[in-house]
Amino acid sequence: PPSFAPTLLLAPYLIALYLLLNHAANWLPWAKVSRCVFIYHYMGAAVFGLLAIAFLCDRWLWHPQVELRATGITVIFLIALAFVFWLPLYLGLPLSVEGLELRRWFESWV
Repeated sequence: PPSFAPTLLLAPYLIALYLLLNHAANWLPWAKVSRCVFIYHYMGAAVFGLLAIAFLCDRWLWHPQVELRATGITVIFLIALAFVFWLPLYLGLPLSVEGLELRRWFESWV
C-alpha cells in the first residue's frame, strides 16, 4: 500500500528544511532591529543554528569522501577554538582592554 512516510533518501532533506525554517523563523524578527540587541535575543535561533551545524558535521563525518570528513573535523575544531576564545566574555571573566578589543570583531558588538 502507498505510504506518506518519508523515504530514507528524503529524510535528510526534510531535516535540513526543518532546521533552516525554524532558524529563519527565530532570526528574521530580529534581522532589521536597529536598536541594541543582546545575545539572549538570538538564543531561539542559536538552538536551530547549532543543530544545523551538528547535522552537517554528522553528514560530513560519515561521508565516504575523505575531503568531507576532513571538513567535518575542521569545523568541529574551529567551533571548539572559538568557544575557548570567547569563553571569558560568556563567563564575565576580567579581560584587559586589549583582550576585549581582540574579541570585538564588529563595531556593532557592544
